[in-house]
Amino acid sequence: MGFLDYITHERKYSIHTIEAYSKDLDEFSAYAGELYGLKKIQEITHFHIRSWLTEMLKNNMASSTVKRKVSSLKSFHKFLLKRNLIQSNPMDKVVAPKVKKSLPKFVDQRSLNELIDSIQFDASNIKSVQDRLILLVFYHTGIRRAELINLKEKDVDLLTSSLKVMGKGGKERIIPFSSELSKELRVYFDLKKKVTDSIYVFSNKKGGKLYPKYVYNAVNQFLQVVGSASQKSPHILRHSFATNLLNNGADINAIKELLGHASLNATQIYTQNSIEELKSIHKLTHPKS
Repeated sequence: MGFLDYITHERKYSIHTIEAYSKDLDEFSAYAGELYGLKKIQEITHFHIRSWLTEMLKNNMASSTVKRKVSSLKSFHKFLLKRNLIQSNPMDKVVAPKVKKSLPKFVDQRSLNELIDSIQFDASNIKSVQDRLILLVFYHTGIRRAELINLKEKDVDLLTSSLKVMGKGGKERIIPFSSELSKELRVYFDLKKKVTDSIYVFSNKKGGKLYPKYVYNAVNQFLQVVGSASQKSPHILRHSFATNLLNNGADINAIKELLGHASLNATQIYTQNSIEELKSIHKLTHPKS
């Protein structure tokens, strides 16, 4: 089994991560081959990897991107070591660049509600209804783009208003949603039956899964009208979901479970957004501010 098959079937990484890792490995292979004439993975040393990282940083590549490429190489070499394809791991002597953590961008609750209320759509057109519903599902559940793409009709329980999601690492979780979304889904499924028998909640014309780019474009188009949205991607809706829950008093451990985070550390960054929200309210309303 090759590395990409391993992270696809055993590690169950997302499509986005698999594509990124594949691209990173191809870029390093090309660099090592052209500059140092390396042809075998056993010839790779920490010197070659450090040289590649230095070259990228010199070309002003974002440290966060370089760090991800280090992560790609680390996973790859761990795989090689585990399969006894190399005797030592060159990544043991490679340190990823430090990345300054920035607060996750989000859209405030009021702006999102106003956006949803203002969307004009054709209730008889499956594409029009589907695109709007994609936005609603992201907003109501906070799921990842890959999770939405792989969501099947059997994973949605309209009786309990909940959906089952297969997250990173093949971890399954149940996410409740509002009765409002339940009504929207019921109407959508009735319309969808007349057009396709696809097993996926959201599908293309042939009944297959949607492409990640399609989902991105659908969300991006809606968010164009939101002036407060500095980023206009599906992931900003995930950040918005978490931040707005926290601002409304939700327990951080509950948010962790809803988001499918492996550790609480990944969720705690949203508390900073909540603090910033409090500062903003204080500045606007306190008489001495």
